[in-house]
Amino acid sequence: GFDFYHPEDAPRVADAFGRLVEEGEPYDLELRIVTADDRVRWVRTVGEPRIGEADEATTVVGVFQDITERKRRERELDQLRERLDLAVTGANLGVWDWDMTTDEVTFNDRWATMLGLSPDEIDPHLDTWETRVHPADLPRVETQLEAHIAGETEMYDCEHRMRTAAGEWTWIRDTGKIVEYDAEGAPKRAVGIHLDIDAQKRQEAALERARNELRQVIDLVPDLIFAKDADGRYLLANEATADAYGLTVAETEGTLESEIIPDGDQSVHFRADDKQVLDSDEPVEIPEEKLTTADGETRLLQTTKIPYTVAGTDQDAVLGYARDVTPLRQYESQLEEQRDSLTVLNQIVRHDIRNALQVITGSAELLADRLDGEETRLVDAIQLSAAEAIEITTSAREVTDLLVRTELDPSPVPLTPVLTQQIEAVRSSDRPVRVVRTGESDEQPVLADDMLDSVFRNLLGNAVAHTDADVPSIRVATTAFSDRIRVSVADNGPGVPDEKKDSIFEEGICGLDSDGTGLGLYLVRTLVERYDGAVWVDDAEDGGARFTVELPRADAETPATDR
Repeated sequence: GFDFYHPEDAPRVADAFGRLVEEGEPYDLELRIVTADDRVRWVRTVGEPRIGEADEATTVVGVFQDITERKRRERELDQLRERLDLAVTGANLGVWDWDMTTDEVTFNDRWATMLGLSPDEIDPHLDTWETRVHPADLPRVETQLEAHIAGETEMYDCEHRMRTAAGEWTWIRDTGKIVEYDAEGAPKRAVGIHLDIDAQKRQEAALERARNELRQVIDLVPDLIFAKDADGRYLLANEATADAYGLTVAETEGTLESEIIPDGDQSVHFRADDKQVLDSDEPVEIPEEKLTTADGETRLLQTTKIPYTVAGTDQDAVLGYARDVTPLRQYESQLEEQRDSLTVLNQIVRHDIRNALQVITGSAELLADRLDGEETRLVDAIQLSAAEAIEITTSAREVTDLLVRTELDPSPVPLTPVLTQQIEAVRSSDRPVRVVRTGESDEQPVLADDMLDSVFRNLLGNAVAHTDADVPSIRVATTAFSDRIRVSVADNGPGVPDEKKDSIFEEGICGLDSDGTGLGLYLVRTLVERYDGAVWVDDAEDGGARFTVELPRADAETPATDR
């Protein structure tokens, strides 16, 4: 009977047995049976008839074989194949299977579509692949493939370009392995995959271009740019850094600082700074440090070091920028020497020259009382020249005072006393002068220093000196704004030509028909600009010149705005 067959398979074997008996049709089936202990097993059952004289089946011959183990392996193989198909599809892989005895190759659909082809457009032959490899890449590809065939490499793995249907080139990673050999050990079959890496290659090329451009930029920087790991090994060095050691960039990068620095003590100092950056994870500013170069020269560096993580790793490093301030320090030293010389000159002007001029002036006054006629005019000329010389020494002294000052720290200065003192000085001079002052109530304290009086002494003196009227008339007006005080000094002289209004404040530029040194207005502009103010000249209402100064108010909350 057929009772021991699985309920789902019993009808099939009963039907096959019936046809065998009635029609003499043999059967070969793989079916399940149920054992006495209710276990299911696979069997192969084969039945063939023995035909008698009447052409009828007289006897049935059968074979019954347990194939449970084979069925289990087949099931595992099907599952593995299914997972492999899913992996290939999910990973977007092209698959090739190469019969190395005939050069026939089976390609999957993705292998074709990766190149913009349809599966029907490719021939199942090795030439299909070989003719599409970039000519420049083919020798390298063949070398690596032959090395694998010769047993020199475990896998064939190569990146190369292939021609697409559109005639363009796309990057492929081609990986494979010989999986079957014949009885004599000759390779018989190889399988492999194609992976589209074109986007990856384009990104790598873009990164390489960016890296090269960055290298060009940092090599153009004349200061030292570098990166070091925790051991003091140079991960990055621009040409300026390498030049300091008398090396190339390639020789510097990858080398310990302690191995190439000429002065070992300096390396210890630098490493201490590096360690501080790494331990604190905070930037470190080194105002000045010494570096002895390969040619024995000592350079002064102003260095900044910051914590840095190497890209693509968790490696801690130090990124540094060191500016060579040696020329600056040398220049500062020269300035200090010049400042000392100016100080000596200032002392000579203050004392020796002025004292000599005072002696000349006093002697001329004594002579004037004893002489008359033409001789008196000569004495007057001596006194006038001496007074002008004293005025020149005053301007020279003030310019020198300004030049020797290394820093300017403006502080509140009451404007009214300064203006009053300088106006009174003009009024008390030998020449009659009319001075009108307006806006005195607007004279708030300004940000300046003890040389503010020089500004107005020179402006007022300039107004008197360049007025050809018998009685010079000067108008001093002040106007207060929220952030600044404006002071204008207008005269009744010939004025300043338009073409000279911008240059008149430059050093050595004199006014119209002037015999002066040109230092006075230069001093005015220099001082006012140091006070963060402004000065300019335009035409006065009565045709003379009007010099205007704006100074920041001491009580202003915001900086001075446009005039």
